[in-house]
Amino acid sequence: MLVPRYWSEASQRERRPDGSQTVVRRFGWSSSSQADADVHARRRLEEALAVLRAGGAEAFESFTRRERTVAYGGPDGLPIREEIVLERPGVDAVVTRNAYGALCLNTTRAMFVDVDRPLSRVGGYGCAAALAGAAVGAIAAPAWLGWHVAVGVAVGLVGAGLLGSAARRAVEQRDPQARDPLRWATERTRTWCDDRPVWRVAVYETPHGARLLPVHAGFDADDPEAAAFMAFVRADPLYVRIGRTQKCFRARVSPKPWRVGIEAHFRTGGTWPVRDAGKLAARAAWVAAYDVASRGHASCRLVELVGTGRADAGIDAVRRLHDELARATSSLPLA
Repeated sequence: MLVPRYWSEASQRERRPDGSQTVVRRFGWSSSSQADADVHARRRLEEALAVLRAGGAEAFESFTRRERTVAYGGPDGLPIREEIVLERPGVDAVVTRNAYGALCLNTTRAMFVDVDRPLSRVGGYGCAAALAGAAVGAIAAPAWLGWHVAVGVAVGLVGAGLLGSAARRAVEQRDPQARDPLRWATERTRTWCDDRPVWRVAVYETPHGARLLPVHAGFDADDPEAAAFMAFVRADPLYVRIGRTQKCFRARVSPKPWRVGIEAHFRTGGTWPVRDAGKLAARAAWVAAYDVASRGHASCRLVELVGTGRADAGIDAVRRLHDELARATSSLPLA
């Protein structure tokens, strides 16, 4: 896991084989100083230019001239580019502020796994029904009505809402995870641990399901046993893939803003680091309001510890930090 404090970008204009020019850019980063980040950016740029020049004319067609500026989850494996809010000496965790303003705990070895209700399938049925209903309504309305399309779409959407609800109920009836994701995840975890006496897993309730944290040992994000466990509990495939790319695990430890009454979007000021003083001030004002609104809510709630294994000291230190920040042992409402 790498969450740098300092970022830089180096660029150079390069001549194509056909005589035209293009600009190549590369990021650099450092946890120690801006000067080191500048040097790193220049070194990565020189390495990229060497690859481009060695490839000849064909290299220009597939070559990545500029890396995308993303906070988290870049496909090229760039480090996490978020504001560092908290670090604790001796604890393998860095707390950052994500793209919509919530705090996230990032850790190399503590395998956090969120198991949610499979809304993608249920929502997909509803969206499909809405589109189909709108189309059918528009077509079926009497053509001689000047406003037939609007009426038809409205009627179609009402019907689609009923169909979407029916589809959701049907999914929940046949899918235990959709019906009660917390219970489903707990039972799956218990089944897993029954066959593995060394395992011990903290189970948390979240607003839409469960969070699982094995505390008996640490895992690498690409560890086969970690992959097997996440597949067994149906972890989000995107989360698994990004975790492997970033070489870390991640858990949100503060409420989602819209769940605590913060309607204004997070004024990020752009991808971190933000250097404009006015944008930094707007960002700070939003964070202050968000912090006040968040005090009465928890991000998850500790339900039980499953399994008979003994807790690993390092992982347990991460768990304690997580529980403190997420208010996991409180009785506050979840958000």
